[in-house]
Amino acid sequence: MPAQKEQAPDKNDPLAYTRSPDWNPAKFKDAGQATVDGKKCRVLEALAEGKGVKFYVWEEYGFPLKVEYYENGKPADAMEYKNVAVNNVPDSVFDLPAGVQIQGVNLPNVPGAAPPPRQP
Repeated sequence: MPAQKEQAPDKNDPLAYTRSPDWNPAKFKDAGQATVDGKKCRVLEALAEGKGVKFYVWEEYGFPLKVEYYENGKPADAMEYKNVAVNNVPDSVFDLPAGVQIQGVNLPNVPGAAPPPRQP
């Protein structure tokens, strides 16, 4: 049974599952191990009365490679990341080009941003 559109996670938002009411670490139960995309994962589940979620967390790096949503005891929707690779990137990749200066930017409409400076 597909999840209803208003309940389905946003497939373009890799952190959508953290805004779900099911994202409560106190409700998680260790459901063993599984392999996702060739990577060893710990399965954490929060299921009650046939509804909830399972997270397949990559043991080596600690983030979910697969998230399954359940309704009526059956999988209703899933999100899976494939071909995930963690590579060593040299620090020089992040060097600024010669002559570039860093300047502060005022973002007054962004939650958590500093308020704009007062004008004299």
